[in-house]
Amino acid sequence: MAQAERIKHRRSMMLLFIKMEDICISYIPQLHHSERFLTFYGINIEAKNHLLQLASFFSNYSNIFLKVPKVGNIVAGELVLVYLRQQWFRGEIVAFPANYDCTVKLIDYGNEETVPLTCVTPLSALDPVLSNPLYFPPLAVKYLLSGLLLPSEHLSDHSHTIIVSVLLNQIFSIRKLGKTGGIDSVIMANEHGNVADALAKLQVGLLVPPLDQPPPVLKAPLPAPIQSTTKTSYEPLVLDMGVIHKVRVSSVDTGPLKFSIQLADELQEIENLSARIAQNHRLQPLTEARQTLPCIALSSSDRKYYRAVISKVKSPESVHLYYVDYGHKEVLPIKNLYKIPNEILNPKTYSVRCSLIDFNSEAIFSEKFEAYTKGKIFDCKVGKT
Repeated sequence: MAQAERIKHRRSMMLLFIKMEDICISYIPQLHHSERFLTFYGINIEAKNHLLQLASFFSNYSNIFLKVPKVGNIVAGELVLVYLRQQWFRGEIVAFPANYDCTVKLIDYGNEETVPLTCVTPLSALDPVLSNPLYFPPLAVKYLLSGLLLPSEHLSDHSHTIIVSVLLNQIFSIRKLGKTGGIDSVIMANEHGNVADALAKLQVGLLVPPLDQPPPVLKAPLPAPIQSTTKTSYEPLVLDMGVIHKVRVSSVDTGPLKFSIQLADELQEIENLSARIAQNHRLQPLTEARQTLPCIALSSSDRKYYRAVISKVKSPESVHLYYVDYGHKEVLPIKNLYKIPNEILNPKTYSVRCSLIDFNSEAIFSEKFEAYTKGKIFDCKVGKT
């Protein structure tokens, strides 16, 4: 094979492997608190020409469309033509919010509009006139931006405005990673760089591994059992290596470099233990504080009881505590500490401290890590100990 042929072959192999395509963003739905990833509608650049041809077609046949009876036996899911703002659009009936209105999704753009039924013409009514030239797949495709996690709290119109200003009507190259909930998950970039990176820098969301990558890997320390000078001791939670665990982030110390997790399938056990402690009326005050001594602590932050261990005696009146079932710390007066009753003695602990492996703490905004993760369920895998 000649050198030029080899180069041509090599380039074609590279393009086949990368599988990039260019799209223009046509619509971005309003953000909702239940959504953790950004979704949007885009039109393939090649399909943009079809959109222009479609607009020209509608313009040429507008007078014919206006003469066709608008109202018939229309049902949800039916394909229709919509007359909106003195233009025609292909649409799909979504719902009927009022007697004389309907909600229509404009299938070549992605957005939804509520219009009077008199502005809607079933495509089937045009069959005798046009011989079905409008029955072809929607030009707008729904995508999910991979690599950017939206917060479940603190969503704002301002965030949506930022996203719209960055994406809408702009052209990007995308690489499909697979389906997520039936939607194409993509990595997206243009000449200025990766879109997820840009939105994270604007504090719209938090960078996470793309959805085609394995779950974040945890580095879980496995300390020796926490012993005391009494017979009471705790046994640390141990996570199996190389296994994907479903976990809840229970507390955050220093962002992704130090945080605590609980196994999701043990959350009910934790709730039951907390209830047993709260209902116990025979709690006896702790009279002597020693380092590594397990105890029950009445937290000053929420006035709830937790199992704890004394990590340091600060003074004769106060101690540093580590809450073994949640992973957070607190300084409390000794008067808030109690002996562990025999009936709730349980060496098992329900949290373990971890850090994320191979994560750039600056890139993912460590100071926002707690807001995005605490109390949330994730799939994780232990890679190192």
